[in-house]
Amino acid sequence: MKAVYNFTEIDTAQTPADWHSRAFQYGDGLFETMMLQKGTVRFLADHYQRLTEGMAALQMTVPPGLSAEYLQAAARDLAKFAQNADAIGDIKNPATGGNAHSIIPPSNHSKLTRRVRLHVWRKPGGLYTPTSHGADFLLAVQPSVPPVVSIKEKVIFYEDIRLCRSAISPFKTGSALPYVMAGLARKNAGADDAILLDTNGFVAECVASNLFWLKIANPAIGRNAQNENPAAGNATVFTPSLASGCVAGVMRKNIIDGLSRHGLSVEERLFKKADLLAADAVFCCNVAGIQWIRRIEDTVFDSLAEFTVVLQWILEQ
Repeated sequence: MKAVYNFTEIDTAQTPADWHSRAFQYGDGLFETMMLQKGTVRFLADHYQRLTEGMAALQMTVPPGLSAEYLQAAARDLAKFAQNADAIGDIKNPATGGNAHSIIPPSNHSKLTRRVRLHVWRKPGGLYTPTSHGADFLLAVQPSVPPVVSIKEKVIFYEDIRLCRSAISPFKTGSALPYVMAGLARKNAGADDAILLDTNGFVAECVASNLFWLKIANPAIGRNAQNENPAAGNATVFTPSLASGCVAGVMRKNIIDGLSRHGLSVEERLFKKADLLAADAVFCCNVAGIQWIRRIEDTVFDSLAEFTVVLQWILEQ
């Protein structure tokens, strides 16, 4: 079969993408982004649960043999072919393009960090209505840096395209245009990230990360003198609920669990922009780590350092 690619007539077998792929044609698929550290995929059980729940929501069957154990073993094998990721300096966030200053100490091969990306998409057939519930997958591993606590200096609100709660909104699907457009708005504004809203104007999430903020009654948050564990202090943490249409982030889940273990209540519900802007400190999170937000448009947040020890402890688990 013939086709035209960039003004050149070619055979469809020569197209740079599989044009029969439903991921390419319809965004009919899912992906998971994970971190491999010291030979172990972090939070693998949570990633695998979200993957299988997402596939069930899309009425796809999990490919036989695609188990959590297989993903762990395959990611570890592929990591042997990734180049050394040790680096020092300003490191681009691969999801948003923003900068995060990080120093990665020299390490041996087994301790290097790898970024693991799993794509799953429906087998070919049909137009909008598919003819198959089967799925293909691709697992790729590339060098990365360990999750870090860093700072985003400038963040904006993006309101042109809104999110909406649905049966598939908790999952990372191939239908990512709202985030693509928000990323372009961030870039055009010279910002480090953008915050998306839902259709009712409630705060949802950032371009590639979930959003949290704190109200601190007692800023003396530090380490417990007796056991050297992070002390809770008098702080309340807030995060948009999944009803906003935000992704059910794996790091989001583990931050909520980790903070709760340290006596910090986490309030999940719908919030307006004014609720967020009244915070004492704001941060976002994903597999790349935790990023404090210094400023959202004209509002500056200064209470960052007091809480970092708690978040660093969670990252190190």
